[in-house]
Amino acid sequence: MLAACSPAQEALESALAAGLPAPEPVDGRVIIADIGRINTPNGVEEFFAAKIGGIDQWLTIRGKDRHNPVIILVHGGPGSAELSIGWTSQRGWEDCFTALQWDQRGAGKTYAINDPYTSIPTLSADRMTADMIEVVDFVRERPGKERVILLRGRHDLTTPPSVSAAWLARLEAPARANYWFEHSAHLALIEGPRKVLMMLVTCIRTYATQATPEAAKAAAAGCINQ
Repeated sequence: MLAACSPAQEALESALAAGLPAPEPVDGRVIIADIGRINTPNGVEEFFAAKIGGIDQWLTIRGKDRHNPVIILVHGGPGSAELSIGWTSQRGWEDCFTALQWDQRGAGKTYAINDPYTSIPTLSADRMTADMIEVVDFVRERPGKERVILLRGRHDLTTPPSVSAAWLARLEAPARANYWFEHSAHLALIEGPRKVLMMLVTCIRTYATQATPEAAKAAAAGCINQ
């Protein structure tokens, strides 16, 4: 039988053996928050509730350069918010994007700050589509971005891709493009991390940073044909 002992466990056992008081427990959340802190001069790190669809909805905006394109992570839901696990995969994106985590109605912190007996009956694909449009408008006004990227999986049964498709159909823009992660559902960033990262950096960021609509269309078409 093999036994392993962590440095923290060894310190605890040594303190108890010496008759000393046990060390104060360490809150892992504090460590993770400190590791992920945005320290760049032009970075952004904001956590707040915004009035979306008539209720307060929780948003987190993070990135190392506020001039980068904005990407909204549309989690599967309701009930599958990704804010608590975003640190496991999102940190690398923050070099190239300003990432917005949005806890939709009925999920995560948005669920916690609202009366569920009032908000849960409002859940519907139409209402969530309208919420998404309001979040996009909010992001365009607050960070001042004309172009916004939505990230979601293709095969999400509880929040179907028709929500994103409906938003795109309503969108009036000089250039727009739709990329699907065909083998993903709730957690595209975890289910297909390599494909998601490659698509974001080589295709979508290129498309989002073009100076003119014509160049954006050309960039999108070239990526789709790869």
